[in-house]
Amino acid sequence: MTIYDLIDDDTRDKLNAVHRPKKNNEKLSEREWKELMGCNRDRYHKVNGKVKRK
Repeated sequence: MTIYDLIDDDTRDKLNAVHRPKKNNEKLSEREWKELMGCNRDRYHKVNGKVKRK
């Protein structure tokens, strides 16, 4: 027998609400996906000892 079986329904509902995350139904555009993944970040490289942005 587990603790989950011993507690009352109200407490069980509160535990379920805490442990189950809410689903996010927000749709992201392709541009937002690329921004989140870091595809549009600046690129830095060294030229003659200086760091330049491309």
